[in-house]
Amino acid sequence: MSKRRILFVALAVIVALVSSAAVFLLTGGSSGLLAQTGAEFLKQEAGPALYMNAGQTLSLTQAKTAYRNIEMETPDYIIGSMAVPSCPSVTDDVHCYVHKDGWIVVYYLKGEPLSKVVSSVYYSGGQLTSTKLDDGMEKVCNALGILKSGVKRYHFQWPSANNWEMVAGTSAFNIKVPGSFNVYERSYYFGTPPCGFADRFSLDGNCLVPGVDHGVLSLSQLAPDQFHTVGPCSGYCMPLVVICLVYQKP
Repeated sequence: MSKRRILFVALAVIVALVSSAAVFLLTGGSSGLLAQTGAEFLKQEAGPALYMNAGQTLSLTQAKTAYRNIEMETPDYIIGSMAVPSCPSVTDDVHCYVHKDGWIVVYYLKGEPLSKVVSSVYYSGGQLTSTKLDDGMEKVCNALGILKSGVKRYHFQWPSANNWEMVAGTSAFNIKVPGSFNVYERSYYFGTPPCGFADRFSLDGNCLVPGVDHGVLSLSQLAPDQFHTVGPCSGYCMPLVVICLVYQKP
């Protein structure tokens, strides 16, 4: 993985008012790549994504070595799914688009919440150090023999969103989402706690047993301009809980 500092930044003045948790902000990019690559289909297929331009011609033959499955191949580009090195389950596979002109897009499909990019394997020392999308981008860049650089973030279903935010904690914390923000998506991730197994967490005293480690929260569950408490369910350890927001900041 790249030695450069990852793109998660702890904020001095946080946009969601939080206690007892770490806050990470990821600024978004633009959709200029669509016009330049002809990848208009991504607007119909993709959700949260990373993209970059290598600034050189890319070998599709080399790129293919990173894929688990090739879904479409043309003389100009390939599309397929790719195993994530740190999360090798097929359910964690990312999708990847590589164009010979230098464009690389790593993404999850529309309908997948932002929280799917999170895994407890990336949480260390109170910090989120990477995501599955970053891991996938690193993998395809390594296969191509290029540096992962100039990576931008974009949500194809929420093109006006200029920020992704992740609030992570392994002990109870409070979160307040400002009502002045246009929030497009609220989602959660929970991971295995250090004290054992926990398949649930609580939000405002309501125990949530989702069945999968990520999902979407409703507006009523995370209403703006009021504090919400994230914590353990009674009798259970507190798992790593990450609340993810996709929003437009005025």
